[in-house]
Amino acid sequence: MKRNFTLGLAVFVLMALMTAVVNAQDADNPWHLVAFENDEEVAFYNTEMITGIEATVQNVTISLDNGKEFSHPTETATFGFEPRKDGTGTANEAITTPGWSVSYTNNRLHFSKPVTGISVYNLYGALVTHATGIFTEVPVNLVHGLYIVQAEGKSAKVFVGNSSNGNVTAQPVVEKLTVANNSNPVNLRAGILKTYWNITAGGTVTPVEMAQVEKFYFTLENSIVFILKNGNIIELADFQGVEFSVELVPTTNSGWDLERTFTIGGGGYGYNVDLSLPMSHKIECISVVSKTEVIIFDVDAQKENRHSRSGIPSDLLSRTDARISILRGAYTFSAISYPIENGERIFFQDIANPDMWVRTQGRYYDFNGGTNKIPTTFEIDKDGNLITTYTNADKVTRQYKFNK
Repeated sequence: MKRNFTLGLAVFVLMALMTAVVNAQDADNPWHLVAFENDEEVAFYNTEMITGIEATVQNVTISLDNGKEFSHPTETATFGFEPRKDGTGTANEAITTPGWSVSYTNNRLHFSKPVTGISVYNLYGALVTHATGIFTEVPVNLVHGLYIVQAEGKSAKVFVGNSSNGNVTAQPVVEKLTVANNSNPVNLRAGILKTYWNITAGGTVTPVEMAQVEKFYFTLENSIVFILKNGNIIELADFQGVEFSVELVPTTNSGWDLERTFTIGGGGYGYNVDLSLPMSHKIECISVVSKTEVIIFDVDAQKENRHSRSGIPSDLLSRTDARISILRGAYTFSAISYPIENGERIFFQDIANPDMWVRTQGRYYDFNGGTNKIPTTFEIDKDGNLITTYTNADKVTRQYKFNK
């Protein structure tokens, strides 16, 4: 049975947060879609060249604007995003009859035949050296690592390792020969930083901030799963014909504020000042954010509490280090909770009356890794309802459905 997810893009212009190599948002370092198979990187594609993604139970196929397609097995493939150097020809295609091979010894690249247009890039797309003319050898000092060598419109991956005598050597066999896909440049970059992947599925648009994505993958059960860097998970279940677009701002046509929900919503521990440890720190709740309300399901009371956003300071809902939570005691309130004092305490601030606050008396969330956040899976069903699921520190799984 063929189960399709189709990705229609006019253009990807995904630029974002710093990495170890790219220190900031940079128009010269756009987002690349990085493909992994069994947790090993196998390819990375300049997102500006991607025109479609289709997933079946067998393969995830990525289509580029030059007509080429590349497939990865659905069962073992995962994907991520990294800003890397533009124009490195990083869409990889295996070649069975290579025109040349390359090795590296004695601080020189050795080609099996004379080649032209030689460029060497490190794994992150930074240009190491470039040579014009016809060469069979090119002097270059390469340190330990993986490199991409381009010549005559083709590319090869070469691993450089340290030998026992301290000299740099290279594997004489090219790991993969690849075709460098040269695309007509799309000049949409001047000052434009598009960071949201808006996913349309079942009539609902779900925004995902690419800089917050750890990885994503397609499942054999016909769903797409995004794992976020804050531990939350987004699952778009049982969808076909999913479309994606890249925008400057998050977009949604549902009643949910999904960006805020994925950032500060989900499962969390509260604080009961009247109870002794450890129960004082095991008050649980599940929360989501709509366009008009903050909705909290009190697990212990089995009650849903709703608070109008009109009375909540916007800066509280905009924190990226926070979790919606509950505080109980002489004065009970729904809170935005976040770490203070280098994570040693949790600060609970009343969402309706920010002048009211309580902080924990010590770092008492060690049973949950020092945080009161609980990683949560958000599943958006075909009717636009939000199904939230988490497993707490005591290995008890909770699930609650917030109706559209």
